[in-house]
Amino acid sequence: MKKTGRTVSLLASQDLRQNETSGYLNSVNEFFGQDENQESVQNIDQLKLNDSKNSSFRTNLTYTEPLSTVLSLVVNYGLNLRSSAADRRSYNMSADGQYNLLDTLFSNNFEVDETNHQGGAVLNYKKNKATFNFGSKVSTVDFRQKDLYDGITYSRNFINWNPQATYQYRFSQQRSLRINYTGNTSQPSINQIQPIRVNDDPLNVVVGNPDLKPSYRNRFEVYFNSYKIMSEQYIFLYSSYNFTSNQIVQNTLTDSSGRNVYQAVNLTGKQPSNLDLSAYYSQKLIGNVNVGFELGLNGNTYYNYVNTALNKTKSYNYTAGLRISQYKQKKYEFSLSFRPGYSTNESSLQPDVDNNGFVFNSYADFAVYLPGKFQISSNSRYEFREKTQSFNEDFERMIIDARIEKKFFKSEAFRLAFRGNDLLNQNKGISRSANNNMVIENRFNTIRRNFMVSAIWDFNKMGGGIKK
Repeated sequence: MKKTGRTVSLLASQDLRQNETSGYLNSVNEFFGQDENQESVQNIDQLKLNDSKNSSFRTNLTYTEPLSTVLSLVVNYGLNLRSSAADRRSYNMSADGQYNLLDTLFSNNFEVDETNHQGGAVLNYKKNKATFNFGSKVSTVDFRQKDLYDGITYSRNFINWNPQATYQYRFSQQRSLRINYTGNTSQPSINQIQPIRVNDDPLNVVVGNPDLKPSYRNRFEVYFNSYKIMSEQYIFLYSSYNFTSNQIVQNTLTDSSGRNVYQAVNLTGKQPSNLDLSAYYSQKLIGNVNVGFELGLNGNTYYNYVNTALNKTKSYNYTAGLRISQYKQKKYEFSLSFRPGYSTNESSLQPDVDNNGFVFNSYADFAVYLPGKFQISSNSRYEFREKTQSFNEDFERMIIDARIEKKFFKSEAFRLAFRGNDLLNQNKGISRSANNNMVIENRFNTIRRNFMVSAIWDFNKMGGGIKK
């Protein structure tokens, strides 16, 4: 464009999606009093039909103008249009056994239109080993949702502000320091303002809050990395800290029957925060053995309301790690790692509950290349979590997989493999969480010990060559 560094770019994209589902909801909830006598029973037997359509059109125009040999300006404008429709119908069973009685309380038909204008400007400075840029993006959003059953239209207009700044200094091609700052406004979602009424889980009900205000998050990050090619020495340091003003948090109201009613509310006078620190060092030793060490800390402070009482939760995860690996081309390769850690969790509304505990993870992998284009490999994962006051049993499992493979032809494009997964049959389907006023343990089915025979053809390895 007659000037070095001056550019114009245009992006345009279109997306169309449609999804239709049908299924039956059949649930029985029994309620008991303190004397363990049954007080009531709630039965739900419905046919659910869902039809959703989504379309979006996105454009972005970016212009770059070099102001000098070290300074340039980037400006952009974007227009995003989004339309969606969601028709959710619930039918009860009539006397003749057909699901043809529309339940209007749990049926919804919404149309949503959203128009988003976004503009921004970023100033870039680059001289010698230093790079610095700062700027901001601002977007205006016009949101409209129409309830076709009730004939009610919900509208919302808001502005998002997203400043940014980055400084980077390159000491050399393999060593650099970078500092980032980003700020962003987060608007409440339509489900938090006006959720769609569903009865999939009648013991956990979500209600809307039309008075929600946006939250604002500040995030700071620092990176440092250094790599020495000859010794394969690698150093990586990372830290981040973020805090949120006017955060949207959850208020949980629990009635005498055990039903939870959830509502999103704005947090005033407190700022949830997150701290993340990590360090990694690796070095090649004698015999091409690579040894790496890592340290990590992740801390969170967040808030929620339980029956209108403010609850402050603080959790910290401390980790350390050791990794040893070695590789010899076409001969063997292996890696072994150990990652002990300790987790703490405390809640202001339950100060006497001790959910602190030791955790340990380890991984081991190896592969051996044998004559005749055979290869034997295995990988294993061990996990241990110490019991806590909320969970009175230790959790541990050892997953070992093994594989033998034979390659064919000069290009090795065809392979036959036999694999055994979870040889010790310990792949337990279980997850645990304890926070706020909830202690949850989920158990689910998993594919445990199994064996598989595979025939693989790699089409990227065609073999042969072109003669000149």
